[in-house]
Amino acid sequence: MTDRKTELAANLARVEERISAACATAGRKREEVTLIVVTKTYPASDVRLLAELGVRHVAENRDQEAAPKAAECADLPLIWHFVGQLQTNKVRS
Repeated sequence: MTDRKTELAANLARVEERISAACATAGRKREEVTLIVVTKTYPASDVRLLAELGVRHVAENRDQEAAPKAAECADLPLIWHFVGQLQTNKVRS
């Protein structure tokens, strides 16, 4: 595993632990909660590594970052989300 992939895997494991604990506290099943990874300011190469680690939901908050990143990762089984406010001039893309 590359150093970056190891780092992402460790971070993802910590987040999964927190989600599982929150689900247990709330009396919910872990499968009822969707993890959406926000990749703001991180490169498409990180998205690819996250996909290898099992991430399927990815989000961006800037259209100018999301469009090229999604295009570069179009071969991956990802569901893309947009978070935050969307400017009227970006709605079409």
